[in-house]
Amino acid sequence: MIKALIILLVLSYTSATKDIQQMRIDFHQIANEKDNLNFIDKYRNSAWDLNIPYLAAATMKKAEYAFSPFQKFKYFNQGKKELELYIQKKPECVEARYIRYIVQKKIPTFLGYNKNMDTDKQYILENLAKSSIPPDYQEFINDKIKELP
Repeated sequence: MIKALIILLVLSYTSATKDIQQMRIDFHQIANEKDNLNFIDKYRNSAWDLNIPYLAAATMKKAEYAFSPFQKFKYFNQGKKELELYIQKKPECVEARYIRYIVQKKIPTFLGYNKNMDTDKQYILENLAKSSIPPDYQEFINDKIKELP
């Protein structure tokens, strides 16, 4: 009985790890509105909470495809609120800080959502190697940070 429980736990952990890795890949492959909506639908009900920063960023990205300025602002603020709340609860989460960093680097400065770029970048660079993020994704994050202007 105990062996079966241990095996079940190991298999579910392995499955969740694969799902998280796929979510990371899918997030960075969003190229259009359809991809963005599919990403949100696919990961909305995920069992792990690391999907929250990614979904928040995808919600902000919905503003890019909205026609109405009011709808754009609504999507942006909704995603921003979710991301900030997550980071407030888990300030040590390197991955959430990375998501906020890339969002802030890519959006127009007139939105005023750029106050954390320097501190996030510094935190990421200082803590990435010590994090539980897989080495290949750590390398991807480092490359992405260097590539952003």
